[in-house]
Amino acid sequence: MKILFLTPHLPLNSGSGGSIRSYQIYENLRQLSTVDILCCNGTGLRHRDVAQFKKEHRYQGNVRIPWVVPWFAKRKNPNEKFLRFLERNQYDYIVVRYYWSAFWFGLIGAENIILDCDDCPLELEIQKQNRLSINKRYFSSTLQKIKNIFYKKRYLTDISRVPVVTFSKKSHAIPWKSNFVILPNKIQPSSPPPKTVNHSVDEFVVVFVGTLSYGPNFEGLDHFICNIWPSITAKYPRTTLKIVGGGLPARYRKKWGQLECVKLCGFVENIDEVYSDAHISISPIFTGSGTHIKIIESLLHSTTMVISKLAHRGYEKTLMDGKSLYVASDDQEYIDKIFYLIKNPRFRKKMERNGKINALTFHAVKDYENDFVDIINIKMKNQMQTASNDIETYISDLDAAKE
Repeated sequence: MKILFLTPHLPLNSGSGGSIRSYQIYENLRQLSTVDILCCNGTGLRHRDVAQFKKEHRYQGNVRIPWVVPWFAKRKNPNEKFLRFLERNQYDYIVVRYYWSAFWFGLIGAENIILDCDDCPLELEIQKQNRLSINKRYFSSTLQKIKNIFYKKRYLTDISRVPVVTFSKKSHAIPWKSNFVILPNKIQPSSPPPKTVNHSVDEFVVVFVGTLSYGPNFEGLDHFICNIWPSITAKYPRTTLKIVGGGLPARYRKKWGQLECVKLCGFVENIDEVYSDAHISISPIFTGSGTHIKIIESLLHSTTMVISKLAHRGYEKTLMDGKSLYVASDDQEYIDKIFYLIKNPRFRKKMERNGKINALTFHAVKDYENDFVDIINIKMKNQMQTASNDIETYISDLDAAKE
């Protein structure tokens, strides 16, 4: 068996949540078969990362395609160069990360495709519509609503033509179909060094980790800094917010860089160092459609969290509020829960232990597990059912012709 893995991210067990999910899928596939990797990153990949990666993996290059699918875009067919590449390699399966990758490569409707949508992109469009309505921009909200109607119809039509579609969680934005499968986010557990936190109440380190070129991350963090952080530093002036991640827009870098209790760390190679002196981490995300894989990463590093309700989606049954982490429904609750964790180190350490245990139990990759064995079996079952239906139709047509 031979598989092509089409992904915008190099599958690395570090960096963005997208890279980590790609790594999870890639490692599953490598246990089953020979896997070629073709990247489709619209902005390009770091040469250093590519040079290191292709030494040990079957890397086929990067094709630059758009990151999104406009609602008015016409469906694509595979171009001749890509078709020749597929014919030359004769892949049994093509596993594709994201709907827009399958769209631009013209793979919608291909028989041997397994599509990992990860999250439903329609959720972001609905959020845009709701924000416009809240801000009383009714004409723009109506236009967005019309766009969403067309986008939803096309999106559902397209993914219904794919034999197997995986999601990290169920979405309220679309009806659930028989070819949809839940593939939850998981992380390869590591053995981070012991934490070096100072448990003095006077000194307290809060960390945020995420890709800062992603709008929901820097917008949510800006809301936190403007509306929540001032209350924290007013009561505990020796509290520091460490912001870790690359791609922060210049205007936010200038704005946040002027604040005394905020430290901009940029991209950090060794994630263990990020959590080593952190008392807690945060995920103040108020828009977006993702299940935030950095939550699992933080808990596996024995660093408990205070997160927004939106960031908690997908973890409601495994990482419970008040046991594995704290979930805040509004700004005041966010402030109160951070205060409580600052004042109660014993409770914080208990929550750290619980969070790590539950992250290991429900969201860590285990050596004996391979989610794609079941997914490929589902695909084969669907193909057999389709073939059976075709045979039944053919026989009934013959019978009708005889009559």
